[in-house]
Amino acid sequence: MSRLSTNQVDNLLSTMVPKHEYLLYEIESTDTNSIGLVFRAIYDGHEHQKFMEKLDERIKAHDKDIERMCNHHYQGFIDSIRELLQVRSQAQQLNAEILELDKRITATATKVIEKGEELVKARKSRK
Repeated sequence: MSRLSTNQVDNLLSTMVPKHEYLLYEIESTDTNSIGLVFRAIYDGHEHQKFMEKLDERIKAHDKDIERMCNHHYQGFIDSIRELLQVRSQAQQLNAEILELDKRITATATKVIEKGEELVKARKSRK
């Protein structure tokens, strides 16, 4: 954003009809070095009350935009939470099934090892 001198800001104030809108735009979009000039133009022009009214209007408009966006995304957020809860439930169920399967495999493997050892002993005793 270009930096404006005090004279340029004063000229804009005198020539522009929606000057307060322009100043609000300038505050929102400029770097911090130019903000002082905008504030000086507002107070030097003795129109700070009108500017404050415009600023309040802009704040209300932004609040409405934020509320609209929140309302728009709220249902998606709720759907995502429900889906996460379902995934959590399914993950817990899967974990329980895996633990049960692990116990059964361990028990079966233990029996196979015991039978193998018995077979080895039986073969040694035959010799």
